[in-house]
Amino acid sequence: FQLHRLQNLSKEQIKKISNEEKFNSIKGKLKSDQERIWVEVKSRIIENNSTLAILIVITELTDKVENTRLKELDQFKDKLLAIVTHELRTPLNCVIPLITTAVKSEDIPEEIRSKILRPCLSSSKLLQNLVNDILDYYQIKSGKIRMGKIKFNVKESLEKIIQLFEVQAHLKDINLHVKVDENLAQEAYSDPNRLAQILNNLISNAIKYTPKGGNVCVSAQRGAKSNSLHIEVRDNGPGIPSNAIENLFSDFTAEGKMDLTNSDIRTNPSGMGIGMSISNHLVQLLGGSGIQVYSVLGKGSSFSFELPITTENNSDIVNSQLNRDSENNFSKSSVEPIMKPVFNCTCRNALIVDDNMYNILSLKAQLSQFKFNVLKAFDGQEAVDLIEDLHNKVEGCGSEKCQRIKVIFMDYEMPRLNGLRATAMIKDIIKSKNIPDIPIILNT
Repeated sequence: FQLHRLQNLSKEQIKKISNEEKFNSIKGKLKSDQERIWVEVKSRIIENNSTLAILIVITELTDKVENTRLKELDQFKDKLLAIVTHELRTPLNCVIPLITTAVKSEDIPEEIRSKILRPCLSSSKLLQNLVNDILDYYQIKSGKIRMGKIKFNVKESLEKIIQLFEVQAHLKDINLHVKVDENLAQEAYSDPNRLAQILNNLISNAIKYTPKGGNVCVSAQRGAKSNSLHIEVRDNGPGIPSNAIENLFSDFTAEGKMDLTNSDIRTNPSGMGIGMSISNHLVQLLGGSGIQVYSVLGKGSSFSFELPITTENNSDIVNSQLNRDSENNFSKSSVEPIMKPVFNCTCRNALIVDDNMYNILSLKAQLSQFKFNVLKAFDGQEAVDLIEDLHNKVEGCGSEKCQRIKVIFMDYEMPRLNGLRATAMIKDIIKSKNIPDIPIILNT
């Protein structure tokens, strides 16, 4: 073969020939003197000026291959993170309610509850918060986080948030002051759960790093703009160095967490350092410009932010989410509506549908506090079969329109039939058989 004859071919001719289907292509990795590079070698026998010859085209693909690999690696990390955080939350959602029930039990000696169970509960909640922070961070960075905007009472929401920290502040002998402007709008349209998440972070940090006997003040008032809410969390703690403030909202830094050992203010490396970053992102996602920080060493710090709280519901989708602190604990107010008699039905049966027995035991322990009789099903199909033959499988109270089952707790991910499809089928059965409506709570 005479390779030199190909010199007369133009670049356009070579490109046209190399794109033909008859062209043989080989992709591989070559090792140069310094690094390995990816190349594609194309070759085919052609006839040029009545002479057979071989045309070889070598194209470097290193950048293209590396970009593809990085993209695949990012997708793998995102998927792995979502799976791991979900799998970590599952056992935590079981452990925390069980320990909470044990802590409240008077059958267990107080010494065991205070020295063993309460530290276990605190550690479990800390781990849960870390897992939730990782999941929130992933959702924020991937653009998948969603704001659940609903109408809510501003003053009532703030009061409930503050109540969560009253005991914590009392145990540390910290004076927790709350100031709410009387002229503040009663009703707002925003995400109360994300607002609570932001304040939980700011208030817990203020209490944690304020010395014993100090003061923490939370104030809420009208913002500078119309229909806006201005919130400030102020303490008289050690203050934050200016160089630490600059990095306070950086990802995976623990700046701003102070240690008063030997009266020296230094960075405490404990923690993941994403709580403040997440809170700052949430403020921005809710329409604010971010969290503002003012601090004086030895005198204290102030964290403030301003959010629009328009009362107009102009959102296409309203997603109401449970407060993260209530995911694993029932309150009397949340269960009371379910316990109210319907058509004089006095049944106290609850159906738990979950393929994880530990989740069933955990939820059963919580429901037992309200005198519920718990029925269980290990997948959606089993639950559908039970509702289909409800009158024969579940004993009623004998009232004219007996519900037999007061509420159904449905898991989403299950074998055979998932929770979403099972819920739709159960609703159809209830409607077709004229059974009084049964509330179904879908757990994701």
